[in-house]
Amino acid sequence: MSAGANRIDVHESGAVAGSASVPAFARTPFGMVGAAVLFWGWQTGMLLVAVPLALVIETGVLWRPRWVLDTDGINRFADLSSLALIGVGAWFLVTLEAPRAARTVIGMAQWLPLTLSPLVLAQACLARVPLDLSVLFVTIRARPETGLKVHFGFVYTIACVLAAATANVRDEMFYGGAAVFAAWSLWNLRSRRYNRLIPFGMLMLASVMGYAGHIGLNQFQGALTEWVSEQIMRSVNTNPFRTHTDIGQIGELKQSERILLRVRLPEGEKTPVLLHRASYNVFSSPAWIARPLRFDPVAGESATGWSLRPDAQPPPEGAARREQAVEVLEYARNGRTIAALPMDTVHVDGLPPSELRRSPMGSVNIDTAAGFLRYRATRGEGAQVEIEPGEFDMRVPPREADAIHAIGLELGLQGLDPVEARRRVEQFFAENFHYSTWLEASSPFAPTPLSAFLLKTRAGHCEYFASATTLLLREAGIPARYATGFSVQEQTGSGDYVVRERHAHAWVRAWMDGKWVDIDTTPPQWFSVEGGKGGLWESLSDAWSWLKFTWGRYQTNEEDAVPRPVLIGLLVLLFGWLAWRIFRQPSRRAQVDAKAIDWPGIVKGADSEFYEIEAMLAGRSLGRRASESLSEWLARVARSEVFGKGADELRSIVALHCRLRFDPQPMEAAAREELRLSVRRWLESFRRGDVGQAVGHQPTP
Repeated sequence: MSAGANRIDVHESGAVAGSASVPAFARTPFGMVGAAVLFWGWQTGMLLVAVPLALVIETGVLWRPRWVLDTDGINRFADLSSLALIGVGAWFLVTLEAPRAARTVIGMAQWLPLTLSPLVLAQACLARVPLDLSVLFVTIRARPETGLKVHFGFVYTIACVLAAATANVRDEMFYGGAAVFAAWSLWNLRSRRYNRLIPFGMLMLASVMGYAGHIGLNQFQGALTEWVSEQIMRSVNTNPFRTHTDIGQIGELKQSERILLRVRLPEGEKTPVLLHRASYNVFSSPAWIARPLRFDPVAGESATGWSLRPDAQPPPEGAARREQAVEVLEYARNGRTIAALPMDTVHVDGLPPSELRRSPMGSVNIDTAAGFLRYRATRGEGAQVEIEPGEFDMRVPPREADAIHAIGLELGLQGLDPVEARRRVEQFFAENFHYSTWLEASSPFAPTPLSAFLLKTRAGHCEYFASATTLLLREAGIPARYATGFSVQEQTGSGDYVVRERHAHAWVRAWMDGKWVDIDTTPPQWFSVEGGKGGLWESLSDAWSWLKFTWGRYQTNEEDAVPRPVLIGLLVLLFGWLAWRIFRQPSRRAQVDAKAIDWPGIVKGADSEFYEIEAMLAGRSLGRRASESLSEWLARVARSEVFGKGADELRSIVALHCRLRFDPQPMEAAAREELRLSVRRWLESFRRGDVGQAVGHQPTP
């Protein structure tokens, strides 16, 4: 095969002769990609980077490179973009503060225009034709070309708009910019049968309707915020406004072994430690309800933390604060959770940028990015965050009144000192009741399940004990509330504590000596009874949970387990190794002049030997015109007076060439060899004069 076998003429427009020209609508409009880069730079504050990048991309069509890349070379640029994206992600993961995962994803998205710039520059300056889809997906490069071509400029424009969105500039300019780029991209797809004003008006109408819908949805969301708050709290397994108990249910109480929290307690802290989530003051069997129903914002920020009681003594700073605090690690699937806090918590810190709100009943709602959350609760002596007692904290429901009054008379609670009344109530439950997760049907003579618990069965789970204790203390004249949360008791080998779903607990908060105190009358055996139900499945589940929480602890860690210089050094070594693996083999290149380029592999069938015939005939005044199809050109050549014989054989060659160029299925080896040999025979015949000579090139007599 001669050296010209792979030559492809390039017209001034950048189209490749002998190949399917790129339709106008398949090319990005001039200036759009550069404008998208500038829009990204404006929104994110990176104009110093965006301006030169936009100029290079848009002026790339004016360059006449001496070298152009083959398929392997284009793939190398795609690999370089992938490597840059991986490097940026690894750098963010090492250097950003918690929550690393969410902030790393946002950072990688914001830097997309830079990490993808090698590929868009390669197409703009060194390819200028649509790229095969396999360039974007390493997994399909080993297969034959897909035949699907993509102009990377459109992909890059979308990436720029998405990257601009990560700046989270909430104004009309971003929406306007996004609408402009959408309309700009679609403009060449409009039907030419209609006046330009019609598609322009339709695009404007769609943009206005989209903006109106965006504003309407935003206002609708704001109007429904308060209404959906209760539904949101249900999704985190704790509703601070209402809780449904299992009081009155028959059969065995079943709870999951799933680990919800990992907790670190100060050294020497005695267990169990009760972590509070919500309190309730109105009992309507089998539910407890909280009054009043509202949440108020808590002032604070990620750097300094949030103070739940501004008038309380400030917590110690630095390491002293961490040593005295209770640290909780949990996973918030939707970014919202009710904090699990110990009694007398006055300060919360360690959270990423978040919004905290507090209810009058002591619940603290955290609203932040989805993922793992780690927070520290610092306690202050006698610092109450719940409102003082009200009328709801003294009410005994009429249906429970008879049983509560009977037990009150039995214990002599009326008129007793609060301390003595508390002692008698605790002694009453400790000596006369036992814990059970199996519940029988209530006696038909008992008006309510709670009355049956007090007067007949005297067995139940924590919800029975907490509800009955709350009402008995109220009978003694002590304001009391029903509290829910977790009991921290199960320690792991590392010294941390795990909190499972079955460790969810209920107890009482009573107002004594001018402050709220926790009272738990559930027999302590409840923990061992619940713990005796674990098995092989619990061990497997714990192993998986350990992996998840270890990753979560790393994500939220404020102090790196490995020094950052070491991590950065390892990152540089890894990046260098990946780069060496990708670029260790030099890319094949083809030398070109100003009018022609050697471009095998970029266009399917670009290595067809037929182009040698086309080039030879073009030199003999029988070249294919720019607007001429192969069939039209072949018919014109066959009619030429100077062409002579050989038209039939040329038709067979053209048919084989079209199979190679346009058939989505790879050409068989036998047919490919037939094309090569047929071209060779035809060229030899042409040179001998058997086929004929062009005007001005008659054989010498």
